[in-house]
Amino acid sequence: ALFSMLFGFGVALFLDRAEKAGSNGTALYLRRVSFLLVLGIAHGLLLWMGDILNSYALMAFLLVLTRRRPGWLLLSVGLPLTLLGMVALNIAYAHFYPGQPTSWNVLGEAGAIRRFPVFMGHDYPAYVVELWRSWFELYGTPLGLVFLGWIFGRFLIGQWLFRRGWVQNSAAYAPQFRKWATFLLVVGL
Repeated sequence: ALFSMLFGFGVALFLDRAEKAGSNGTALYLRRVSFLLVLGIAHGLLLWMGDILNSYALMAFLLVLTRRRPGWLLLSVGLPLTLLGMVALNIAYAHFYPGQPTSWNVLGEAGAIRRFPVFMGHDYPAYVVELWRSWFELYGTPLGLVFLGWIFGRFLIGQWLFRRGWVQNSAAYAPQFRKWATFLLVVGL
């Protein structure tokens, strides 16, 4: 969660600094994100199924579209995407398919059983085939969309944090941070 928010924060910081320097930060950002997408897809489909770079890159393309949106909108979209996507998905699935396990759980378990001997073996072409299958098993289900929304929501929260200035000027906000620290620590535990 923290890395996703930091990614959104970093994008906002990068674009803000580029704009202040008088350069076209959006063009440079899109070039970097395109490279991240190519690298992430190659890594995810050829080396390791758990790669997050492709998901980050896909959502990073959307993030640039929110750059000029008001802070309240970033937070009011980011929080529900982060907190409620999976809940809504499970409620909808339970409503339409009562008493049945969610299809992504069945797919995940079947995929894990199928992949284990291949991943533990020495057949790289079979390994790559399983990587491709697992990629489509994730992104071909509603769970994949919720996962992408979850990432995007955290990106938006990071961008909102940048706009608030709490991190860039933390000394000015230190008394308020101390006041909330105990309460949030108790709530977090």
